[in-house]
Amino acid sequence: MNRTLFFGIITLLLASNCVTVAPLPKGERYADRVTKGHKMIDGGANFIVEKTPDQHFVVKRFYYETRKQTSQKTYADRALNLLDGSASEWLDDGSLWSAGEYRNGKKTGTWKEFTYLGSKQGKLSTGTYENGLKQGTWTHFDSIGQKVRTLVFEAGELVSSQTIRPDGTVSVDTLYKDSPEKSIQIAPTFPCDPKLESLGKDCNERSLLNYLSRSIRYPLSARQRMITGTAYLSFVVGKEGEVSDIKVNQGLCDEIKAECYRVVSNMPKWNPGSADGKPVKVWYYLPIRFKLED
Repeated sequence: MNRTLFFGIITLLLASNCVTVAPLPKGERYADRVTKGHKMIDGGANFIVEKTPDQHFVVKRFYYETRKQTSQKTYADRALNLLDGSASEWLDDGSLWSAGEYRNGKKTGTWKEFTYLGSKQGKLSTGTYENGLKQGTWTHFDSIGQKVRTLVFEAGELVSSQTIRPDGTVSVDTLYKDSPEKSIQIAPTFPCDPKLESLGKDCNERSLLNYLSRSIRYPLSARQRMITGTAYLSFVVGKEGEVSDIKVNQGLCDEIKAECYRVVSNMPKWNPGSADGKPVKVWYYLPIRFKLED
C-alpha cells in the first residue's frame, strides 16, 4: 500500500539584480480577472492582489503561459500574513485541488481536498476542520464519486477508519489512538550528507535543502518576468529508495515546471519509508518556493 506524507516548503532566494529585469505593469495581464466590486491594488507576472469592500485582501495566482488560475486566498491584512476567508487551489490543468475557509490563520468548517497520485482523476476527501485540525468524520471518495473510506479524527489525530467495499459492506474498524495494534510508520528521508552528521535528526532535511539549493537553476526568463511563488511536486519513494512517478502539480510557468522535474528526477536514492518494519512505497509532497531577493 502506498502511503502519503508531506514536507515543509523549501525556499530558494535568487538575487534579482543579477539579471536584467524587464518592468511589468502591475497586474495588467490579469486585469480582466478582477472580481466585480473589488479593487486591484497590486500585481505582477503571475498574480494580482485585490482589496474587497470589507477590507480584506484576495491574492489570485495564475500559471503564466495559460493564464489559468491556480490559487485564490483571502487575507485579513495588507501584509498578506493572516489568512482569513475563502481559499481555493487548482492544479495547472484547472482541476480543483482544495477549497474551504480560514479564520484567523487556521482552517475551519467544511473542506474539500483532492489527492492526485499519478492520475488526473483526483480522489476526493471531505470533512471538517476545527481550530486548524481535522475533527470528526472525513469521507473519502474514488475518482467516480463512490464512497470508499471513512476516517474519524479527534483534534487532528486519526482515531479509527473503515473501508467500504464495492458491494457497500464495511470492513472492521482499524483503531489508531491508544491501540497496541497501531501501525508504526517511518517516513522516507533524503540521504544525510556525512559533512552534516553532527546535526543529528536534522541532517536529512538540511541535506535535501542543500541539494535543491545547489541543483535548481531559477530559469532566466522566469526571473526576468519576475515570476515567483511556490511550485508543488509529488513523487514516489520506492521500497529501495528510488524516486519515480514525478508530477509537478503546480509549476508557476513552463520553465520552472521543467526545472523542478529535472532536479527531482536526478535525486540520489532516498532512505525508504517503512510500516511495521517493512519497506513501503510512499507518495511524497515537496513544495519549493521561488522568490527573488530585493
